[in-house]
Amino acid sequence: SNRLEAEAAVSDLRDCAPSLEVVDLSANGLPLGALEHLCAGLRGSARVLYLRGNPLVGAVSAQRGSYRKHVIATFQRLSYLDDHPVDTPERRAAEAWALGGAAEEAAERARLRTEQADKVRKNTAWMMQLKARALERRRAAEEAAAADAGTSAVADPREVDEMAREGGAAEPEAPRVCKRADDTGAAPTASAPPAEARVYAGVPAFSSNSFVALSAAAVCSAAAGGSALRLAP
Repeated sequence: SNRLEAEAAVSDLRDCAPSLEVVDLSANGLPLGALEHLCAGLRGSARVLYLRGNPLVGAVSAQRGSYRKHVIATFQRLSYLDDHPVDTPERRAAEAWALGGAAEEAAERARLRTEQADKVRKNTAWMMQLKARALERRRAAEEAAAADAGTSAVADPREVDEMAREGGAAEPEAPRVCKRADDTGAAPTASAPPAEARVYAGVPAFSSNSFVALSAAAVCSAAAGGSALRLAP
């Protein structure tokens, strides 16, 4: 506060235009006429303006109907007035009010709402398009990966044979011939050795069920040769 009360107290500020952009004249005693001097010099340059605490605030509201709307419409580049910033919708509404009053301001605000709704709708549609494209790219990548996996899963028979040879696959074991005597005198057949067959000291054991007869000569021969003869239980 500089205790400015005369209208001419701010008349010299016009000489500072257009370089003067921030003006703080709050908490003074400036009357309504001081605002006209400010408009004459700073209309196109002032960006930040503080006028609160002056009698001109109440005088403008009483005479013009709205102090804030009148100042915003008057100062073309104003972006901050007193305690609040001035955004584009507020400026458009204030300029419409200055041209046609409350009715024109209401129409301008309706246009602003329509424009905002259109903007939201366009942004939503754009985001949906981006999502659809991303899903399409992902689907194509998955299909390509599945196709590659299916192709690599088919093995070449020659490669299978080569792997078998390199791995040293063992030949299947031929069934052993178990000679056993039976009452019918049938020829022995090729089969797996019976579970009761045992090997003891290099001589196969015979089960008591399959044992028919051993001659004394065979028994003596086995004993002379140092072999043991065992009967399986």
